Amino acid sequence: GSQTHSEIIVSYLLDCEEPGNILSLDASALFTQFPNFEDIDVQWVSDTQQSATELTASNAVVMFE
Repeated sequence: GSQTHSEIIVSYLLDCEEPGNILSLDASALFTQFPNFEDIDVQWVSDTQQSATELTASNAVVMFE
């Protein structure tokens, strides 16, 4: 059978009164709910830091340091 590649772009803006309390984001439930997800590209910005990473089913947590 033929394979189809789809790219989905989703943006979330989280406005938190205590951003220092957010230490990580665990996307493992997304990979469980959507088992055909190959990876999730994450870019994040705070008032003091920014970074980017790629999450996969076996590496589904991004740490905010």
